[in-house]
Amino acid sequence: MTVGFFMPFLIVAAVCWPLFVALLTVWRYFARPGGHFANTWRQPLFAACWMSAPVPAIIAYAVGEGQVFMSWLMMGACWETGGVRGPFLGFTAMLWLLAGIYAHGYMARKTGNTSGPPLDAEYRLFRFAVLWPLALAGNLLLIVAADIPGFYAGYALMTFSAYVLVIHDETEDARRGGAAYIMMAVLGESLVIGGLLIGAGSAETIMLSELSQWIAESPMGWVAATLLWLGFGVKAGVAGLHAWLPMAHPVAPTPASAVLSGAMIKAGLAGWIWILPAGTLSVPGYAAMGAGLAGAYGAVLYGVFSRNPKVVLAYSSVSQMGMITSIFGLVLVDPSLRPAFSPVLVFFAAHHGLSKGALFLGAGITGKKTGLPDAVLWIAAALPALSLAGVAGSGLIAKWAVKTHLYETSHAFFSFALTLSGAGTALLMARALFLQWRNREQPDAGDASRVPLSMTAGWLLCVFAAMAMPWWFFVPGGIFSLPPVSELPGLLWPGAAGTAIAAVAFWAASTVPFAKRLAARMGDPAPGDLWRVYARASGGIVFCLSAIIALGIQAEARLNRPVEAAMAFLSGLHNRMAGIEPFFRVHAGVLMAVTAMLLAFLFYLDP
Repeated sequence: MTVGFFMPFLIVAAVCWPLFVALLTVWRYFARPGGHFANTWRQPLFAACWMSAPVPAIIAYAVGEGQVFMSWLMMGACWETGGVRGPFLGFTAMLWLLAGIYAHGYMARKTGNTSGPPLDAEYRLFRFAVLWPLALAGNLLLIVAADIPGFYAGYALMTFSAYVLVIHDETEDARRGGAAYIMMAVLGESLVIGGLLIGAGSAETIMLSELSQWIAESPMGWVAATLLWLGFGVKAGVAGLHAWLPMAHPVAPTPASAVLSGAMIKAGLAGWIWILPAGTLSVPGYAAMGAGLAGAYGAVLYGVFSRNPKVVLAYSSVSQMGMITSIFGLVLVDPSLRPAFSPVLVFFAAHHGLSKGALFLGAGITGKKTGLPDAVLWIAAALPALSLAGVAGSGLIAKWAVKTHLYETSHAFFSFALTLSGAGTALLMARALFLQWRNREQPDAGDASRVPLSMTAGWLLCVFAAMAMPWWFFVPGGIFSLPPVSELPGLLWPGAAGTAIAAVAFWAASTVPFAKRLAARMGDPAPGDLWRVYARASGGIVFCLSAIIALGIQAEARLNRPVEAAMAFLSGLHNRMAGIEPFFRVHAGVLMAVTAMLLAFLFYLDP
């Protein structure tokens, strides 16, 4: 009873506390005790308050399910944590908490240890400190909001706040990555709001559940469903709509990359689950399956040649989200799979979110002075990679759950296709770890100062949370357990195959003369891949439109000549008629009499 009484307050606090933290940060920046915001940033009380922004959401997940109605709002609102919303809220808030602990030390180290950092660094620190909790609030709101206005408000707040996090460093690469992010984000937002408006207007509702029912029952539901699938697909990194991911993630600050890839990217999956009904969207379902498998394999083939570990991790996100997208496409085609696969999808998303968050955080800390033995450091870096490859921890359990459900529903071939993609994931993980080891700081290179304790603590806690997820993360309707020993060979061989391929490639590139020359000549592929194609296509479209406009102007000039001649003729005719008008005015009576007599004569002649 007590829990039920406090649950609505916890749900509201989950969204409102980050907003309060953002307002507090603004107030502290303009107050500036000591003259510099960097001094405020390092104060323990302010730091604890800033890092606590996701704590109410974690408590709300731990306490249980609940619901709150806010009829006092203009259109009303309904926030809830029932079903799979609670687990979504739990792993999202957990990643934001651990990344926030990391971010505090990361930004303190970035601004230096002086009492007065430069003005631009001071402002960028303030901007990061404000936009971080705002993006968090939007991320949490889209999860708990069961109404359309609240869902879209959270979705938009998260999307546009994250843009400032991407361009934080304001380098040329950051601006280019931010441009790719915001252009694709605006495209996705346009598709999402179009689908929501069509559905909400036709169904005459503001609730997501009723919108989903309308899509399932209406003959025109497929229009809204297609727009929503594509719009959320931009956020989820669906193959063909993923170009922003490998451009934005590497240039963002390390903690921002962690939440972008681990939490915000899952907003697309949340939108699909909340709105799109199963079994009524065969065409989008098959499209999702095809695009998912294309992303799962294509991202590996491109990302494995990158020389930036964060770019490799970004392409790994495209590959992993491709697996999730293909599974969801299968659910769209076959409605009987939804009850079993909904908890599996959420568990897979949580596993990927925390593991990928740990990998991104580790990419910014491995090889630096942490005070930890190198063996401990690199073992901690390798654990989430092994989990993501499906050979240890939550990854092994998630892989077993997916495989079991696919075999039980007679989709063995699809299970094999997803299992085989695990070899690509292992290959990308091996590549990312190798690049981190090769790029590690030397004792006399760069800033050799010790990494702040909060960075090390946030990263290690994220590694622990990812590996121990099966023991603290609960999904209603899903019971996940370790696979039997007899099934381990079938689950572990893709990871072993990917690792073996990576080892052979490394050996060949370092010892075989031909392979060494080939590796030396092979440049670092641009992380945008399809972005360059889109840019050229956009340039071609602009050129064609410009040519059409120029032809239109020329055609208008040619058409204007006869039009001008006709207008001159009509103007002259008007002037002549105006000259005759006084005659008619003077002799109007006589003319009317003559007209009347002529009409009478005509009537008389009529037989």
